[in-house]
Amino acid sequence: MHSGADALGIFGHHSRNRQLASLHPLTVRSHCSRADIEAMYGEPDLMRMMEARGYQIRYADPGNA
Repeated sequence: MHSGADALGIFGHHSRNRQLASLHPLTVRSHCSRADIEAMYGEPDLMRMMEARGYQIRYADPGNA
């Protein structure tokens, strides 16, 4: 049905601050540092929800996690 579809281009895990980077392993890449994410309303909760569901989060700052 969806043969050949690029899942990385259609899933809604992206925003101005983040995007789906990989399906194997599930990885979301943030364009912001962890400190910047922590200062955004609601974004830290969303990142923690993704981590609880098995996503790896890669932040823009050194150390990435």
